[in-house]
Amino acid sequence: MNQLTTLSSAYTIPGHIPLSGEEIISIIEQYFHLKQGEIKMRTRIREIVRPRQIAIWIIANKNIQKSEYQKPMWSKITRDHFKQIDHATLIHSFRTVESDLHTNRAFRQLIVDIQLLIHDKEETIERVKLIKNIKIN
Repeated sequence: MNQLTTLSSAYTIPGHIPLSGEEIISIIEQYFHLKQGEIKMRTRIREIVRPRQIAIWIIANKNIQKSEYQKPMWSKITRDHFKQIDHATLIHSFRTVESDLHTNRAFRQLIVDIQLLIHDKEETIERVKLIKNIKIN
């Protein structure tokens, strides 16, 4: 399994509790030292655009509809997370990240680092739930 395949399937790791889109956005905002909600702003400021593109790509991969075309559910992503962002901007963001993953090694490592943070948070939530279940039983 290559690194890109691993990136796309990071949300289907058996036994892990997937994070919500809002939790993913929060992790990315913290990673890039943005204020809460800044990533959702309608702006072209580079320091916000790039993290927003990453968030859109990760959330889209998490919400890929299991269809023969494997398309993200753009209307759901817009409705749930990026109400101020145009549909075309969402698609452009997704395609930009996809392209950069194939051509930019440093960017690919950045995505891996962020996904490791997400994975660690999912693992922590899973451990807490297991501990609660053990205490109850």
